[in-house]
Amino acid sequence: MIRRFTRYALVPAVIIMTAGACFATRNDVRTLQGDIAVLRAENARSDSVHRAQFQLAATQSAALADSLRSLNAFVAKFAADVSRFQGDLSITLHTFGQQLLTVQELVGQTQKRIQDVKAQFERQEAELATAATPSAPPGGQGAPGAAPTGPNQTYQAAMAQLNKGAYATARSVFEDFLAQYPTNELAGEAQWNIARSYDGENNPAAADSAYALVVSKYPKSEHAPNALYKRAMMAKATNPSASKALFQQLLDQYPRSPEAITAADQIKKP
Repeated sequence: MIRRFTRYALVPAVIIMTAGACFATRNDVRTLQGDIAVLRAENARSDSVHRAQFQLAATQSAALADSLRSLNAFVAKFAADVSRFQGDLSITLHTFGQQLLTVQELVGQTQKRIQDVKAQFERQEAELATAATPSAPPGGQGAPGAAPTGPNQTYQAAMAQLNKGAYATARSVFEDFLAQYPTNELAGEAQWNIARSYDGENNPAAADSAYALVVSKYPKSEHAPNALYKRAMMAKATNPSASKALFQQLLDQYPRSPEAITAADQIKKP
């Protein structure tokens, strides 16, 4: 009787223990399912963060590429602007040189007018001197005194011969001018025109020597830079090294002359 009671008393305890085991297993499953849900949420959140980071990196890369394209475009534009500026500067310098040449021509014309006036004064003085010279008595052997000739008249006479192509005659008168008036203000121009007379005769060797005298004897003459330029151009075909040396001399001695602009370009050429 006691054994039967004990057996029946143990049954509820076993049932309770078994049920407790079942309840524990379900809780574990629920916990596990919660953990899985949390893990999935974290993974989803992580994937979202990764996607956001990737998108940010892609956006930054695109912005960097745009910046590089903008920089390249700016550099290309800057290079084009520099090239255009160099071209404009070259044109400006050329135009400036042409304007200086025009000014020189105008100055030359003014100087010619001054020379004409001086020559006229010299002629008037000569005429007055001739009129004041007493004539020889009738039947006498005397003759009126020769009229004096001044430097401007001599120079104009030489120029008249040069302009009509009588190069040898013009050169002879210019040489007489230099012999009589070596310190006259027209001495440098006279030497320049002697060189021109040799050019007119197509005698480059003599012309080169005459142009060299313009530079060595009359370095302050307005024709000295052009004399150097002509020498350099004549030497260019036969002696390129000597030509470049003359162009360099022109740049060194007369850097502000119109010829210096062209000389700088000539030196750069092979």
